[in-house]
Amino acid sequence: MRKCTKCGTEKEATIEYFNQYNKGILGLSTDCKECRAKYQKAYRDKDPEKIKERQKRSYYKHKEKRNSEAREWAANNRSYINSKVRHKRATDPMFRIASNIRRAINGSIVYNKSKKSSKLSQYLGCNSQEFKKYLESLFQAGMTWDNYGYGNDKWNIDHKTPLASAKGVEDLYLLNHFSNLQPMWQPENFAKRDKMPDTV
Repeated sequence: MRKCTKCGTEKEATIEYFNQYNKGILGLSTDCKECRAKYQKAYRDKDPEKIKERQKRSYYKHKEKRNSEAREWAANNRSYINSKVRHKRATDPMFRIASNIRRAINGSIVYNKSKKSSKLSQYLGCNSQEFKKYLESLFQAGMTWDNYGYGNDKWNIDHKTPLASAKGVEDLYLLNHFSNLQPMWQPENFAKRDKMPDTV
């Protein structure tokens, strides 16, 4: 067990309740995730524009190191990540539907097994071959099907209007129509995050 230095509550000394901090005892932060989140929110609310600009500069300055550390952490904590995803899929219908749609879209590109009658065509409004041709028409210089995937030299599928803006299941289907999708280099996609088109 570990006592949070902020709220004084004792919680299990795991990354479920405390942030990872290599220089700390047990490799964990001294304050719990809940208290840290409250502190960070209050800090961001003081001057949100200043914080966003600072985060943007920091991202580009340290992105290679952070991406490498994130991949290493994910590789070493796969079971924890999987359990969190399974829990969210079981308790959050919106997350489950969005995950299923993403999986279907990515599967259509990687395996090209979708037929016109499949559920994918209901999400996209077209079949996998038509979707591929649509994406190809939007390729930027250097984009090919060989560099689709995960990595700083790869491109991903971006939602012009982000899925985070969905207010219900119907919105999720509308936002996954092929006309709302576009190829984008991963660094640009990660920097965009959940910003709306007119704020990018």
